[in-house]
Amino acid sequence: MLYPILTPSRLLSDLSGIWDFKLDNEHGFDEKWYERPLTDAMTMPVPASYNDLKEGPDFRDFYGWVFYQRTFSLPKYIEENQRVVLRCDAVTHRAKVYLNGELIVEHKGGFLPFEVELNGRLRDGDNLLTIAVSNIIDYTTLPVGGKTDMLAMMGGNTGMPERKQNRPNFDFFNYCGITRPVRIYTTPRTWIDDVTVTADFDGEVKDGADVTLHVDTVVKGAAADGGKVKVEIFDKEGWKVAAADGGASRAGTAAGNPDGAGAVAGNPDGAGVTSGSSVGAAAAGGRIDVKLKSAQLWWPLKSYLYRVKLTVKAADGSTDVYELPYGIRTVRVEERNFLINEKPFYFKGYGKHEDTFPNGRGINIPMYVKDISIMKWQGANSFRTSHYPYSEEMIRLCDEEGIVIIDETSAVGVNLDFGGGANFQGQKVHTFDKEHGVQTFGHHKDVIRDLIDRDKNHACVVMWSIANEPDSYSEGAYEYFKPLFDEARDLDPQQRPCTLTSVGMAGGPKSDVSAKLSDVICLNRYYGWYAGGPDIEGSETLLRNELDEWQELGKPVVFTEYGADTVSGMHDTTPVMYTEEYQLDFYKMYSKVFDEYSCVRGEQVWNFADFATSQSLVRIQGNKKGLFTRDRKPKLAAHYLRERWTSIPEFGYKM
Repeated sequence: MLYPILTPSRLLSDLSGIWDFKLDNEHGFDEKWYERPLTDAMTMPVPASYNDLKEGPDFRDFYGWVFYQRTFSLPKYIEENQRVVLRCDAVTHRAKVYLNGELIVEHKGGFLPFEVELNGRLRDGDNLLTIAVSNIIDYTTLPVGGKTDMLAMMGGNTGMPERKQNRPNFDFFNYCGITRPVRIYTTPRTWIDDVTVTADFDGEVKDGADVTLHVDTVVKGAAADGGKVKVEIFDKEGWKVAAADGGASRAGTAAGNPDGAGAVAGNPDGAGVTSGSSVGAAAAGGRIDVKLKSAQLWWPLKSYLYRVKLTVKAADGSTDVYELPYGIRTVRVEERNFLINEKPFYFKGYGKHEDTFPNGRGINIPMYVKDISIMKWQGANSFRTSHYPYSEEMIRLCDEEGIVIIDETSAVGVNLDFGGGANFQGQKVHTFDKEHGVQTFGHHKDVIRDLIDRDKNHACVVMWSIANEPDSYSEGAYEYFKPLFDEARDLDPQQRPCTLTSVGMAGGPKSDVSAKLSDVICLNRYYGWYAGGPDIEGSETLLRNELDEWQELGKPVVFTEYGADTVSGMHDTTPVMYTEEYQLDFYKMYSKVFDEYSCVRGEQVWNFADFATSQSLVRIQGNKKGLFTRDRKPKLAAHYLRERWTSIPEFGYKM
C-alpha cells in the first residue's frame, strides 16, 4: 500500500483535528448512532489514543466500542474526475467505518493502514463520517488478550471477574483509538496502485558501483492495459541521474491479487466489504530496469536516499504521478555475521514503544525527531518496533536519518505459558490447543502480509520480527510458526532475514523453534531481574551457561531485550534493585559477557524510555526499565552506554 502524498495528479486532505466522541453504552449499534450526529458527545483529537485525554479510571480503562464522528465536504468536480479514497493509517484494534450511515469498510488490526474508495457514496455538501472503534483484545486478536485472568501480575482488577475489562497478555498499556492520521486522497481513474523497487549490483557492493534498479509497477483502472510507464531517478541534490520507459500490460501484472477483489485484510465478516483498491478493477503491470551509474549506498547513520519518480500515461490519455524515497543497500546473514552492504554490522540500540503523554500511542512527530537525536547522542544505530508496526512517518524518518530497524508484527502475547499457564481459574491451557488455545494464525498471516506490503521498500528495515516472546518452545509451535516464516520469505522482494524474539530460557536451542526458523537468534533475557536478581554474579553465570549453547548453533545472536526496572532519582551506596546504581551494574555485567562471545552481534536494551502499562503491584506507574524517563531525561546507565556505544564501530566489531 502506497504512502499518500501530494503530486501533480493527486490531491491530499488531512482530516486530523477535533472530532466528536462517545463511549458506547452497548446500544450504539442497535440505535444506529452512525446514522446521525452524536448526542451528548465529547471532544476528542484525531490522531491520538483517547485513554489519557479525559479523567477517571472508567474512561481510561473503558471496555468496548467507542464512536468518533465528524463531517467533511468535497468539491463536486473532484469526485467527477478523480478516484477518491479514505485512508486510515491505524485504528486500534478494530474499526467499522460508516459514511452517511452506510458501512463502507471494516478492519481488524490496530497498527497498519486500510483504505476504501468513496466514489458513488459522497453527497453534495456535508458528509457524515463515523468510525466505530473496539479496544477489545482476546484470543483472536494481535496483541492477545482474554476475558479470563490470563496474566494477573500485569493486569488490574483481577479480583473482580464480573466486571467487563481487557486483560492484556502483554506488558504495555492497551492504548486505543484513531492513533494515526485519517486522510482523503485522490488519484486519476487509472492509477499507480503499487510500486516495488529492488536493486542488483553490477559487480562488487560498494559506493560508486553500477546498479540496476528493478521497478515493478501495478497500474489499475479501466485504461490500465497498454499504458506507458516512465521511471526517473533523482539524486539527493535533485539532479536526474537515470531514467527508463516501459509499458503496463495485463500479462505483466505482479503476482498476487491482480484484480484487487475481496474483503479488506482481517475483515472478520468476509465478503461484502471492499478493499482499498477498487473491487474488480482492471490491473496491469510490468518491470522496468533502470541503469544507475556510480550509485551512492544507504549506510547506517550515513543515509543516502534517491527519489524514484513514476509517471503513468494511461490508454485514455490520463496521467498519474507518484514518487518515493529509496535507499540502495544489501542485507544478508552469513554464518555469525549480519551483513549490510557486505560488511558485518553490530546492532546498538533499544526496544522501544510508541508511548508519550498524553498522546498515548498516537503519532508524535516532534518526539520521533527528539528520540532519534537522543539515539545518535548515545551512539545507538538501531531499534526494534516492539511490539507492533510503528507509524510510516517514523519509518520514513529512519530512512532519512540512517537508523536501522527490526520491523516487528503485532504478535505479542501468543504465549499462554506465562505464570505457569494458569489461564482459566488455575487450569493450564496450552498455547496452541486447537479448541482452547489462541486462534490467531489467520490474522497473524494477514498482519505479516500487510506489514511487508507497507514497508518493503524501506532501506532502514533490515529484518522482520514475526512475533515477540511467543510460546516458541511448546508442542505445536513449529507447526504454527513455520508457515508464517515461509509467508514472510515468499512475500519480501528483498529477502530480508526473519526472526522472532525468544523468551524461552529453560530449553535453549534444543526446544526453541527459533533455532530452526530464525536467520538471527534474538533473545529477550532478564538474568539479574526476573531470574537471578538481585544476585548479579549468579545471574552472570546463568547468562553464560545459556550463551554457551546458542554459540554452538553458528548463527548471529542479538539481545533484543535485557533490562532492570529503575526509578529515576532512586540511589544507594549499595546497588539494590530499582536504584540507578543497580541498573548500571546490571548493564556492565551484560556488556562484559557480550564482548566475550563472538556469536553476539548486537545489543538492544529494554527499554529506550519508561512507558505506561496496566496497573499492578510490580508496575510503579508503568514499566521503569527505560534508560530515559518517559519525558526523555537520562538515568545513570544512559551515560555508561553512551560511553560504550560511541566506542563500538557500526561495522567490523569483534572481527
